[in-house]
Amino acid sequence: MKRSVYLLAGLFLVLAGSLFAQDIDPRVATLEVRGRHPEALALFLRGADTSPVAQYYIGDYYYHGRHGVVRDMDKGKTYYGKALEGLLPLAEQGDATAQYRVARCLEFGEGDMKAAEAWYARAAEGGNTKAMCRSALFELARNPSGEFPASLVRAAELGDPDAKAWQGARLVEREETQKAGVALLIEAVSGGSTIAMARLSALYYLGEGGVEQHLDVALRLMQEAVGNGFSDGIAPLEDIRRAYESAQAQAEDQKNPGTPLRTGKEAAISSVRPGYGFPGRLAAYDVTPQLKKHLDRFNLSAGWFYREPIDLKTLKDWQAKELLAHELPYLLFTPKRGQKPVPVVIYFGGTGEHGTNLVAQFNQTTIFSKITSPEFQKKYPCYLFAPMVPKDSVLRCLKAQGTPMSDLVCDALYAVIREANNPPVDTNRVYLTGLSFGGSAAYTFPFGYPGRFAASLPVAGFTNAHPVPEEHPGNFWLLYNEHEYASEEMQRVLEEVTRAVTERGGEHRSSSFPDKGHNAWDKAWREDAVWDWVFSKTADGKPVAQSTGPAKPVAPQKRFGLFLDDAICTADKPGRDAGTGPERAADGLEATCYVSAEPVTRGDWWQIEFATPVSGRITVKSGYRDGKSRVKSARVETSSDGTSWTPCGRFLRASGECRFDSRDAVKYLRVVSESQTGEQ
Repeated sequence: MKRSVYLLAGLFLVLAGSLFAQDIDPRVATLEVRGRHPEALALFLRGADTSPVAQYYIGDYYYHGRHGVVRDMDKGKTYYGKALEGLLPLAEQGDATAQYRVARCLEFGEGDMKAAEAWYARAAEGGNTKAMCRSALFELARNPSGEFPASLVRAAELGDPDAKAWQGARLVEREETQKAGVALLIEAVSGGSTIAMARLSALYYLGEGGVEQHLDVALRLMQEAVGNGFSDGIAPLEDIRRAYESAQAQAEDQKNPGTPLRTGKEAAISSVRPGYGFPGRLAAYDVTPQLKKHLDRFNLSAGWFYREPIDLKTLKDWQAKELLAHELPYLLFTPKRGQKPVPVVIYFGGTGEHGTNLVAQFNQTTIFSKITSPEFQKKYPCYLFAPMVPKDSVLRCLKAQGTPMSDLVCDALYAVIREANNPPVDTNRVYLTGLSFGGSAAYTFPFGYPGRFAASLPVAGFTNAHPVPEEHPGNFWLLYNEHEYASEEMQRVLEEVTRAVTERGGEHRSSSFPDKGHNAWDKAWREDAVWDWVFSKTADGKPVAQSTGPAKPVAPQKRFGLFLDDAICTADKPGRDAGTGPERAADGLEATCYVSAEPVTRGDWWQIEFATPVSGRITVKSGYRDGKSRVKSARVETSSDGTSWTPCGRFLRASGECRFDSRDAVKYLRVVSESQTGEQ
């Protein structure tokens, strides 16, 4: 069975809760049934100042996304936090519905999985079937091959359609029970489970689980799921719609043999196809005094790309309905003159950097400070191209398919490349990076245009494994704050993406910063190690000429101290990164600084996983450089497999250090608190 089916099942975990509850205003329930989610949200927002229930649903809408409601996880977390305070008193009094909502606020708003699971268990004991499902999913995450959890069986017996959906999804994973699983999913669809609709849609889309591929059925099911509240932020609705349209077009081509094929290598390299160098021109941008200040600071120029009008008759209906602009403003950094081809880095901003006013591109400046600096340009001379897309753009690409807006960006890029001749652009070394929304774009552009981009550095971005192409998946290094990816489903998705990319010939790295919040980019782009890796990559996989920069990252054994390349930091309690000095993060520097967000007590831990096992003299330091906040009661343990741990010593009160020698290779290292009262 293809991994994408498992991935879809993992992604659906975030939607285990129903929006229907006894205390929802009847008007909202009516709007929900009709799929009028923006209107329902408007009613919730009216009561947001006084009602924790309204705050809870606003958090749900924004965090998970609804059809017609733009997904905004940060805003969702904010409202979850507001709701938590008001819901806790009711939950403490034994209200099972309130307990379930508290659990969701903790899980998605705070990322506190341990506390969330405890509240789900309490709500399940009170008879809340949604909590029973959620508790079961936590149990299955710990033991994926185990039997059906009793709580899931109980919820199904009580008639919960989502519980039946989960049971059906589990059954279709095994060949001998696929038929029963599909039947259970169909039953859950009849009961109104959007999870079942989406899961069954995925089976018909891929032709798996014992059913034949029927794209029309898959499309109808997914449309119904999204229309009834399933998050279109994670639903592959556009993937299915495009596959269906493509199948229809191919069927039409077979009826008319004289019609040129719409797919294949010849179409992919056509210069008249949008996204592949469709004709256009570059023009000057009207620079205001405010913009000029920014341009002068970073030696940037500003311009417009105007693409020739596209005949809408040549497009499919769904393309004509999507945003299809013909102009794009952009920023461009041009390196020192020369005849030798140099790379180009494409940067995508977040949703706050959309529109036509290029001043907004400077909402954050770390990427410009880094790449345009003399030090960086001396080591890696390159262009920096920063296109600015309109609001409500769709940039996330699919498997070997771009979007109308991503095509426009690529056409603008080719126009810039054609104009750049002093120095010229090395088209074998086109790199991508971006933050948040732009991080997701940087993540998926290589999927939409296989073999075009040499490497991608997405920051705080997201994708799933489904759009990973069968060939030329690309090279990726994802950077994010550990708290944002702390949930089990997010880690599962990340594992699926990594597996899909590497199994198909690409490279996928990921590194976390020990921090909360969404902003990982201010730290990520300062890391020299990630840029060493990026600039070592080529689209065709051949080595980079030595004169244009190092072909490979510096070997770990040649660096002073530990080289934590691709290291992952985790902890049982959230923390933050110090943000300054060489201990900024765990990707290429000699140390990692982790500060717990709250006092840690006996049993709490912080852990780091090394990409390459280390041995020899290891020193773990605690406290700040001025001697404050040294650990007084904690021990260090190491492991080669992450399951069996060897005690290595305790921190000395005088120095705040634990130093030891290890002959065996250390893959994992953790600090375990022994404090009774708590310390940071």
